[in-house]
Amino acid sequence: MTDGRIRVFAVDAGSLPDLPDRALEELFPEDRAAAIRKYRMPGDRIRSAWAELLLRAVLEKYCGIPRDTQKIIRREDGKPYLAGGAGMPEISISHSGPWAAASIGPAVHGIDVEAPRNPGMYLTLADRWFLPAEAEALRNAPEEERTELFLLFWTVKESFLKMTGEGLRSGPQAADALRLLQGSDETAAFRTVLPDGAVLSCCGPGEVLPERAEIWPAEELRKLYGL
Repeated sequence: MTDGRIRVFAVDAGSLPDLPDRALEELFPEDRAAAIRKYRMPGDRIRSAWAELLLRAVLEKYCGIPRDTQKIIRREDGKPYLAGGAGMPEISISHSGPWAAASIGPAVHGIDVEAPRNPGMYLTLADRWFLPAEAEALRNAPEEERTELFLLFWTVKESFLKMTGEGLRSGPQAADALRLLQGSDETAAFRTVLPDGAVLSCCGPGEVLPERAEIWPAEELRKLYGL
């Protein structure tokens, strides 16, 4: 399935189309289609839909689970899982900026992608949401490195909270990015920088973390769904 490791995929959804109501109804269960429609901004709606469509394509290609048999369920905390009981792969999804991301693996994990935006606010946000050592590391970093470092800390925190199922309701302070980046067999963080400077991170057991992120061609994904 995944060669014993978590696999992380990303697609540049900026060139992918919004899904009309008919397509949403054909591709998603009623409750999920309704949730996607609730996004006010078209970009958020597009990325949310295509992140799940990417996940379904990955599950079919690498786990041999036909798309029309997959049942993705969300717990009360929003964490997705694949119905089917023991032996089903663990999953996670994320989206930000033009990026939609999805992952599969043999162990519980979480992923998060964050695109650069409002870099002038990063120090203020760090003082509010980061642990003191993280905020200090960001403040002491050269200015040209702060955007990537902020995104790194943020995505590591959020991917950890997705892994545990706590989500941001616990606050980013509940995750220690510096400790997670140091890593252990129990829990560690993988991170990579995408072509436009967005950062994609994954938290999970250190021994099964991905070695790289894989880019799925947007046109290939669009054709797969006939859109």
